Amino acid sequence: MIDARVSQKELAAFFGVSPRTVRRWTDEGLPRESDGTYRTPECIAWRLAQLQEAPERSNGVPPGAESKDRYLAAKALKLELEVAEKRGSLIPLDLYVDHISELAHRIRAKLIAVPLRWSTDVVGIENDAEGQVVLDRIVREVLEELRETGAEMAADHGAGGLPDDGSD
Repeated sequence: MIDARVSQKELAAFFGVSPRTVRRWTDEGLPRESDGTYRTPECIAWRLAQLQEAPERSNGVPPGAESKDRYLAAKALKLELEVAEKRGSLIPLDLYVDHISELAHRIRAKLIAVPLRWSTDVVGIENDAEGQVVLDRIVREVLEELRETGAEMAADHGAGGLPDDGSD
């Protein structure tokens, strides 16, 4: 139902009300297209606004408003997530976890190699200033290698740097 036009009957089913209620809402300002159809996201927004403006009853909350508000908010969030997924803004969690795991393994391997690779550079350092200069150079080299690792992963997996899930 994402940005699709729906009939009065379909909209009534969506909100869990009768078509007569949708007609009444339309008379009260529910957005309707010129061909008599409705756009669900616009109708949800209108209905939420109506519920927020509704006169409060004796206990401060219109009957059923809290549960309807939660239900409509959940429906609206679901629609937003579906739109984001269609736009490619979302990725499956397992792909993200795999990506982070692979990145962590590559970083670990680079860090484990530091002592073996640069031990000769630190042997014979005679003062703190010289040691600081050598360690600064080593850290910068490791960081540059990690940056290159990230770039390699992005090249391996596409612009986003995440593994291709094969859904294209």
